Amino acid sequence: MRVLVLLWHTLLALLFMIPLAQAMAGLAWDTTTVSIETQGSPETRTTEFRFRNNSDQPVRIRGVKSSCGCTVVKPEKDVYAPGESGVLPVSHKPKPGSIPRRYRISVSTDEPTGSPYDLALVVLSEPRLIVEGRRMLVWEKGEPRTPKEIVLRTKPGDSLRLTGATAEGDMVAVELDGAGESRILRVTPKDGATGRLRIRLQSEPALPEMDATFFAVLR
Repeated sequence: MRVLVLLWHTLLALLFMIPLAQAMAGLAWDTTTVSIETQGSPETRTTEFRFRNNSDQPVRIRGVKSSCGCTVVKPEKDVYAPGESGVLPVSHKPKPGSIPRRYRISVSTDEPTGSPYDLALVVLSEPRLIVEGRRMLVWEKGEPRTPKEIVLRTKPGDSLRLTGATAEGDMVAVELDGAGESRILRVTPKDGATGRLRIRLQSEPALPEMDATFFAVLR
């Protein structure tokens, strides 16, 4: 008999806990991490987080904070009714370079737990230009000032077009040879020239400065 009473009390407790758990469930996110691919372009990218209010009470979004000013997150509205779905739009201005980056987004609500939701934006920036070898060409002291080359490749199907190259000053002559997905950047030092200079690759659309810059050192 005592065992039956204990089982009955346990069942009642579980029945009361189910609606309580549902009331505390709050916002349920389709995913807490989204990724975007910039392909080395500085153009602003957009994405979104989707969610649903799984509780039996309205949920108010009190605030959204991002770990970087380059990432802007603004809810479509503040209050979501029970069972209502929503979207959290994200706008991101990529930084130069091809290093993967991760940004934290914190969403605070008026839910009883008081704990914010932690979301993550992962930015992948695989460069559109593939450089075979080093970006710096060096001629040592006494070395013949013969031409040196850098092989450049674009990805199959990419609309990126390499149109030319320019060099600072008048220490070297530069030319862009070849056609299609494989090109050659050829640099020829002028007699008696010494120093260090930048070479800029020209393209349509324009590449980020970091990806379009090469160096020549004449010792």
